[in-house]
Amino acid sequence: YQSVPPSVNANFFLAWTVTGLVFLVPGAISQVLLVEGSKDALAEERAPEVPVDHEPAAGRAREALAFSLGLAIVAWLGSLVAGKVVIAVFGDAYRETARLLPSLVVAGIPWAITSVRLSEARIRRDQFATVAITATLGLGILIPTILFVPASHSTVAATRSWIAGNVAACLVAVLVHQRGS
Repeated sequence: YQSVPPSVNANFFLAWTVTGLVFLVPGAISQVLLVEGSKDALAEERAPEVPVDHEPAAGRAREALAFSLGLAIVAWLGSLVAGKVVIAVFGDAYRETARLLPSLVVAGIPWAITSVRLSEARIRRDQFATVAITATLGLGILIPTILFVPASHSTVAATRSWIAGNVAACLVAVLVHQRGS
């Protein structure tokens, strides 16, 4: 039994694959922040009296956040154009991809914030924040997907679940960051 027709699945899969690639960028930026911030934390533990010869982790986090957000916004704007390119390359059968792509990629904006705040929580070794953010992201996507996708047999519920989970995780990330600051 297949819950969506193959054509819907093909459109969603193409948009989903591109979205996955877009989401790698803020994740990679956050990983760099995590590595550099962890080195700082380790150096401070070993020799707190030695001054740091580069920008502190908080400054790098602000830069990573601004850069990730900027790239996420550009990616979303690009997805508006890319949808039209998909139709031109693959034909009218992929018109749904043009609609889905910006809807999925827009979740990269809250993800940019979430990924940076998650790296900061890891640098601080804040297990509560790390678990709260990741659990909210996972459950925020999974629960609405389980509840609404099977009944709708469409990609609309899946897309909304994706956006809702990313927005919820972003809100939690901001809240736990404020708590940890």
